[in-house]
Amino acid sequence: MKTMKIKGNTVMSVIDGILKRKGLEPIYVLEKFRNTDTNELEKGLILYDIKEVDSSNFSGILVFVNGEEPGEGALAIDDIEIKVGDEVSMAFVKQGVYKGDFKHSKENAVGLDVVLLDYKVKEENLKEEITVQVFEVSTKKILRLKKD
Repeated sequence: MKTMKIKGNTVMSVIDGILKRKGLEPIYVLEKFRNTDTNELEKGLILYDIKEVDSSNFSGILVFVNGEEPGEGALAIDDIEIKVGDEVSMAFVKQGVYKGDFKHSKENAVGLDVVLLDYKVKEENLKEEITVQVFEVSTKKILRLKKD
């Protein structure tokens, strides 16, 4: 495991602070993937799981800003800058593909199971930068990190 610094005005930084204030421990993974535009191997930081939550029945976590998935899931949440008044939402999904309108029909969205967070960003949520602990994996395969 290693540590990484993340800009404090990003979606990931805000989510990290909110989860930790609720007594939850986010698990971050630095994952390798092939960039479809350049065909180069790159690394990206993802929010993989939450230690205290039994996520064994879910296929992943989706993050929304103002009701939309940034870049339809193609943008890294540690790069997406956020401002006061933006709404950050996060949900576990059962299916690999989320279908629905998160803004208006959370209850009826296909694949959406547990809404973990619906939060309007405040000035105190934006910081200089934060440091997070990161697990590193070398493949895109799904792994199950051991929970204490």
